Amino acid sequence: MKAGEFQAVLAQVASIAAERNWSAVTEFVSSLSDADQILLLEADDASAEPLADWIASQLPGTSVTIASLEAASDPGAGLQADRVVVAFRCGQFLTPAGVEGARQVMTRPAGSYVIVFVGAEVIQGPEDERIVERGIWQSLVGDPDIRWDGQDLAEHGCLLWGTPAPSSYSSGRVGRDQASLEEWLRASDAGGAAQAAQTPQAAQAAQTALAAQRADHALELAEHEVALAAEADRARARSADYAKLHEAKEAVSGLRSQVLKRLDADAAQLDEEIAVSLHDLRGRLLRDLDQRLGRRGDERWTDEELRKEIEDVLRQGMALWRAEVLGIVAKRWGHADDAAEKLLRSVDWNHVNAVAADTGRDYPGAILAHIRALGDADLAVGDLPRTGSQPSLPSADPRGTVVRVTASGAALAVVAALITGPAFVPVVAAGAAGAAGAGFLDRHLGVRANHQAAESLARNQITLAVDHALDTAREQVRALARTARRAVTDDFRYLDDLLHAAVLRQAAESAAEPSPPAGPPLAAGAPRAGTGAEPGDRVLLGNLRRQFTAALRDEGA
Repeated sequence: MKAGEFQAVLAQVASIAAERNWSAVTEFVSSLSDADQILLLEADDASAEPLADWIASQLPGTSVTIASLEAASDPGAGLQADRVVVAFRCGQFLTPAGVEGARQVMTRPAGSYVIVFVGAEVIQGPEDERIVERGIWQSLVGDPDIRWDGQDLAEHGCLLWGTPAPSSYSSGRVGRDQASLEEWLRASDAGGAAQAAQTPQAAQAAQTALAAQRADHALELAEHEVALAAEADRARARSADYAKLHEAKEAVSGLRSQVLKRLDADAAQLDEEIAVSLHDLRGRLLRDLDQRLGRRGDERWTDEELRKEIEDVLRQGMALWRAEVLGIVAKRWGHADDAAEKLLRSVDWNHVNAVAADTGRDYPGAILAHIRALGDADLAVGDLPRTGSQPSLPSADPRGTVVRVTASGAALAVVAALITGPAFVPVVAAGAAGAAGAGFLDRHLGVRANHQAAESLARNQITLAVDHALDTAREQVRALARTARRAVTDDFRYLDDLLHAAVLRQAAESAAEPSPPAGPPLAAGAPRAGTGAEPGDRVLLGNLRRQFTAALRDEGA
């Protein structure tokens, strides 16, 4: 399959659009250039001008246009250029808007875009590099089910760029990625890739895929123009109430994605805030533990004493953290409620509630109730259960470490046994594990070794407890968010169906009435978005859509 078949569909759509003066279609088609061009979409504060200058120096005569990454949320903006470079500032937080724009670009064919993180000279060592790469993986390119494990980001179209000193840590990595970027820039067509090997067949496939996306977008714009024209024709026959009802329906339909996007953004932010609060909690608990252990002097620790000390640290710390995290949750969901309420103000709910009168539901209160319920939920986080029965110890193994973590509802139980030399050294940190009771911490160890083992075990239990608390809190918050999201989605779908039926019913009633008189003609030279649609335009576009679908199916085969 050649790109020419999709280009033929695009040309026919452009011809119809020019005759009808469909500005959205004609502007999109005219923005597509036969000459090689590069669109540089920069995120906020990316300061990508040096990168643009460098690209221009690599490809003299090539047009490099800088635009805001947020503009890429319009699918057409990301399809205009043959190739797209997305620029983020290395080491900075990726905003939701920036990530959304980048992911829109990533719907383009592989090899027709690359994501560059400028200012890579801020990476001063392997730990900086690991933090930057893990952030990119988790926020942008990684699969949710695949954890960061040192994957090569260049294989996912993400490169580092900057001007580090030759002797700096990042110079080698930046040099490698810059070479890959140079190779990608010098590719002869939109099928060029950031990888070294690119077969002519793969390049042609990428070029065809880009042509298909452009034709599809032009078709969607044209179909939208026809739909708008048809709606305008029907609107001439509507009563004032019908027009308002239809306006409410369109507003409700458009609000669904906005409210859900806002809810998802707040859920993600809350997830991060909980993680930060637990990171702070871990530090506080370990500091408290160190102070307690430091006051022991020359006295050896017994299992029971150490268990009680750790449990006391955890109970006090978790109690304070519970109050803290509940406040964080309430504040974040309160913010989500306020944001949703502001979004929903754009709808005239009087008309919506008139249609929904028989359902017993009042809007937008019914939708907001799902979000407000999130802030009222009593999360079971930070609780520790009462001491239970004595745990059983594993069979002797002089070289292993056995860790068991269990949870029941809000209950947190962590049992860990550290094995040193020929003997076990068990410590029960918290929860249903109960007293170790076997006295292993006292056996075979001098005071110093006893203290070292106690410190190691205690810090390990604190870490395990906090990690498990994070998992527990996150799962509860995510489960509540998923429930609220489903409820909000169901309400919007229900309203959409309800309003759609009401619009159709009123349209049928209007059609049965005598046609209203035509309005006055437009004044000469008055601006207009288009000349409307001819009766046969829907059929023409339908044929082109079938032609496009057939070409797409052949390409897939």
